[in-house]
Amino acid sequence: MLAILGYSINLLTLLALVLAIGLVVDDTIVMLENIHRRIEDGEPPLLASTRGADQVLFAVIATTVVLIAVFMPICLWSGKTGKLFTEFSVTITAAVCFSSVVALTLTPMMCSKMLKTRNEDSFLSSCVDWGLGKMENAYDWLLRKCAKMKILCTCAFGAICILMVLGWQQIPGEYEPQEDRSVIMLNMQAPEGTNFYRMSNYADQVTECIMPYIENGEAKDLMMVVPSFGDSDGAVNRGTGILELSPWSQRKESASELLAQIRQDLSALPGIPVQPYLPNGIGARGSAVQFVIGGSSYEELVEWRDKILAKC
Repeated sequence: MLAILGYSINLLTLLALVLAIGLVVDDTIVMLENIHRRIEDGEPPLLASTRGADQVLFAVIATTVVLIAVFMPICLWSGKTGKLFTEFSVTITAAVCFSSVVALTLTPMMCSKMLKTRNEDSFLSSCVDWGLGKMENAYDWLLRKCAKMKILCTCAFGAICILMVLGWQQIPGEYEPQEDRSVIMLNMQAPEGTNFYRMSNYADQVTECIMPYIENGEAKDLMMVVPSFGDSDGAVNRGTGILELSPWSQRKESASELLAQIRQDLSALPGIPVQPYLPNGIGARGSAVQFVIGGSSYEELVEWRDKILAKC
């Protein structure tokens, strides 16, 4: 089972596993084809396996080292990019190493035991060759028919490209999808100079606003911390709240839906700037986007404020 660190990470890990399928069998195919070629040339299976393995030994090791040198340094990336691609690089690197070990040890041994010089094709081999021949003939017939209808094929290709672009625009996407971790964080930041008693009063009002969600069973507990902790250096005008939601099976709404309701309720509190948010799946905790507006007069500040709000 893949560790659920975020939908984006899981998707990249799944893509890495799909890509690793080709990397795992690639070295083995190179080894197998070379040994099979020597057996078809008349060498005994054991001798062909030994000489064939020695012939491609350096090529297999070289490709393995190159792929490891390409993917492994991704683990050293910092920030969200490194956290996003670490599992991808580790998966690919492990798959390449496993492929190399199998190709250099198990594959030659199995070829020496299982591959034989064929005097005549078996019934299964004849059926497979017959089926592949039919598919090849049908594909060749289809290509010849399409080559005669150039205008129709060109129009069909253009229509497919347009549909791909339209479909791509309709697919929802985001860099870092939110997860329902049954936790909603609250960030309070009052103006500079706000004392501890005023912040405690703000925290009590926020608690009263959140209590209905605890009473109806949507949430379990609320912890308010004044002053805040973390990177706030103990500033008195900052506070942090942690709202623990009920398990998924015990509430009717998701964390995102509850977040929208709580944000609307908190916006009605006068003079209390509270920003609720969901913990990020990747990296550190999230925070609101902030703008610093500068100007020579209050009128200019108001003008720029209105412009920013109109674009948001």
